Amino acid sequence: MKILSLSNSPLDSMWGCGKAVLRYVQGLRDLGHSVEVLEPRDFEMWCGLKKAKQHRMAIGAWKLVRQKLQKENYELIEFYGAEFWLVAWKLSRLPERPLLIAHTHGLELLNMEKQRVYEPPASFINCISRKIYARLFYIYFKCSDALVCLCKTDWDYALKHGLYSKDRIAIVPHGIDE
Repeated sequence: MKILSLSNSPLDSMWGCGKAVLRYVQGLRDLGHSVEVLEPRDFEMWCGLKKAKQHRMAIGAWKLVRQKLQKENYELIEFYGAEFWLVAWKLSRLPERPLLIAHTHGLELLNMEKQRVYEPPASFINCISRKIYARLFYIYFKCSDALVCLCKTDWDYALKHGLYSKDRIAIVPHGIDE
């Protein structure tokens, strides 16, 4: 199977998320799949800016994926992070498209729900921003065909909130080092 993987974190084996992506991708390759994996430096627009990082990643990723799909036929595209809401939304509307898989290292919607309790918004702007991101992240999950999460808590949340059916969610915990 030809797979394109997009990660919201650097592919560095010293970082938790980067290491998890690299190990997962290696597992797919060991099974005989062809996997191309991209990290933020490959698609993030205007990397030096401190503001709107998630939006810059979303737009840059969509531009790059659109270019790649004109040249290659991928059977599956996996997203590591809800920043890829724009790509998932755009691709989900195509009549013929790859399978779209959302991966999470902590379900963003569940994290945002907990954040509302433990870190109430400091300002009106912050409150609006959180609502916008919550909606975009919801779109991401609803436009993806399946979810790979790390724990049963995320699985339960996705099922309870109707994001996916049981047969469209898998729990694949991080592996330990050899």
